[in-house]
Amino acid sequence: MGVATPDPFASADSTTTALVEGAISLLADQGPGALSVRKVASHAGLTTMAVYSRFGNKAALLNAVYRRGFELLAETMNAADNADPLNRLRGLVEAYRRFAVDNPALYSLMFEHLVGFDPPDQLRTETTQATLGIVVDTAQQAIKQGLLVDIDPINAAYIIWATTHGAISLSLVHTARSPRPGSFLDTEQAANTFLHHALDTTLRGLTP
Repeated sequence: MGVATPDPFASADSTTTALVEGAISLLADQGPGALSVRKVASHAGLTTMAVYSRFGNKAALLNAVYRRGFELLAETMNAADNADPLNRLRGLVEAYRRFAVDNPALYSLMFEHLVGFDPPDQLRTETTQATLGIVVDTAQQAIKQGLLVDIDPINAAYIIWATTHGAISLSLVHTARSPRPGSFLDTEQAANTFLHHALDTTLRGLTP
């Protein structure tokens, strides 16, 4: 029988928090390749033993970083305007964009395939529900008020999320590479305008 991996969230003490926040900071500064147990511990001002005692292994540490990323995303989205449902959907999309632009490396760990990191299905389900669920609830309100067509609110949320995620991912990839003059994503303003045009087009398709 294998040794059980500690659950870092059973007792989120200051050391656990320091390691997760240290890993997020290191990820932002040096990219995913820097997320070794030794470097994370050093960046947090702790020893490697602290990582193993709190998480058990590197995979569990990365899972904690992944979870924390979605917690931060949910916090950003929940701060969106609580006006009418359609404007709230626009606010949620803007919040999603702001999180991605402000945290590109963390966003990449959350939504792209990184070699050596594959969060478990249950964690992926929980974190997705915690964030996509905000969009589902808002879409459901819009449907009840007759502002969107009468479809499954989960499907409506997926359509809105796919548009948002696609536009933002294109923008992040463009920004991360060498400049390509003449691109429709040349500036932050252009990328933001493109996202909102894409969203408006999607919402028109969902309007009765």
